[in-house]
Amino acid sequence: MYGDKAVVVNHSSQKGRVRMTVHMLEGKRESALSVCNKKTGLLRQYEDYCYQIAFYMLRNEGQAMEAAQQALTSLYKCHEWFELSESGRLAKVKHAALMQSLESKKRGMSRAL
Repeated sequence: MYGDKAVVVNHSSQKGRVRMTVHMLEGKRESALSVCNKKTGLLRQYEDYCYQIAFYMLRNEGQAMEAAQQALTSLYKCHEWFELSESGRLAKVKHAALMQSLESKKRGMSRAL
């Protein structure tokens, strides 16, 4: 690799095949990056909603931000979430935010003891 471009040095007789493989790998990397960008863009549409739920539960800005971040991270890893309808995604965001908020409260209570 050289910067963003792949450099192929091949002295074998299958030069064309190796170049094709490198080209395919570059395409897969770009495709994976595109998928990541789409997933991130979709999740960003739900950031405020997720934070609002976490803040309502926790009444603490820092804890709410942490809970929302953890909830959104868990949704990013859930491939099924991206295939749900709008109402399904909203329900999952709400559920994830509530669960992470409860976990945060539980951690806070255990620290206080």
